Formats: sequence, C-alpha cells, structure tokens
Amino acid sequence: MRRLAPAGLVILLTAGLAGCATLWKAGLHMPDGGHDCPGSLLPTEYIRGEVLLREQVRVRSDDADFGMLIAARKRGDALYLVGLDGFGAKLFELTQRGVEVSVERPFGRRLPWPAVNLLRDLHRERFLALPGAPLPDGLHQGSVAGARVEEHWISGRLTQRSVTRPGAGSVQLDFDPDGRTTHVRNAACGYTATLVTLEQGTAPGS
Repeated sequence: MRRLAPAGLVILLTAGLAGCATLWKAGLHMPDGGHDCPGSLLPTEYIRGEVLLREQVRVRSDDADFGMLIAARKRGDALYLVGLDGFGAKLFELTQRGVEVSVERPFGRRLPWPAVNLLRDLHRERFLALPGAPLPDGLHQGSVAGARVEEHWISGRLTQRSVTRPGAGSVQLDFDPDGRTTHVRNAACGYTATLVTLEQGTAPGS
C-alpha cells in the first residue's frame, strides 16, 4: 500500500474538516440514542408566570442509563431548556414557542436521549395538570392539551398522575411525599425516569 506523504495527508485532513464544517452548518449531528417518544406539549402561551427550574434527571431503558442536569426557564412566549453533563458542559439548548420546538447542540455530540423526550416529561410533571389544585381527595379526570389526564389526590397532595395521548399510550407519574422527586414510567416507549427538583421559582407575569 502506498503511504501518503505529509502534504497528501494535510490535503485529506483539510478536505475532511471542510466536510465536517458543511455538516455543522447544515445542523447535522450524530444520531441521538433512544427513541423519539410521542407526547403532548402545553402551548407556551398557556404556561402561566415566569418559570425557573433546575432538576437532576436519570433515565433508564434497555439501551440507555444516564443522568444529566436540566435547567428550564419560561420567559415571555418562550420556554428554554438546557441540558448539562456531569462536568457542566452544555449538551443541548431547546426552545419551545407555542408547540414548536427547536434544538441546538454542540457539533458532533451524540445525546444519549432525544432532548424533546426530556421536554415532554417536564410537561407531564409540571404543565399537563388539571386546573384547581389542590383538589379534593380522590381520583379526578380531565383533558389538557389534547391528552387525557387523571390525578389522584390525598390530603391535599398530588400522589399520581396519568397522561394519555391517543396513539401514544399512557405515561404514569408518581410523586414522592418529599415534594421534590417524580418517578416516570413510559411503558409504551420502554423507559423509566426520575426527576429530582433542585431549585424552582415563579414570578408573576411573563
């Protein structure tokens, strides 16, 4: 096999980098792990107030087991979600306006899980809620953003929520008594997740 001279190697490397730059500009990345799991999103215009939130997330499935920190902020007509790895490096930045979602992430980084799945679980936990909380003890049902929502309340505390979207199956959420930890079970998509609230706040008007 003929060995490349240094000049030829430089030409190949330059061509390769130029190709990578083209992919970068086109917004193409390595495929994310896991599956895109359908779910309802509450339009941002119906998310009341300004939301400030930090959560530790752990997702487990047959082909994924990872944790990351997410930070969310609702400001004006947009909801922003940022994912950070264990070293504080940004994995992605997601923007939701209305129900339209865009995701940006560092070139070449492969996410272990689609960022939009994290957004959908955040909505199930925070925004796809029946109105009037706290509700009386017992089971309550209603429709939110095209999904059927069932909630179970005990002594003024939400203990369980089920969110079912036609054609996408039902997602179960269990809320721990500590008020910080939520367990998500999405049997249709084959994963479980744990969300632990580290910091949260709201401000009137947005």
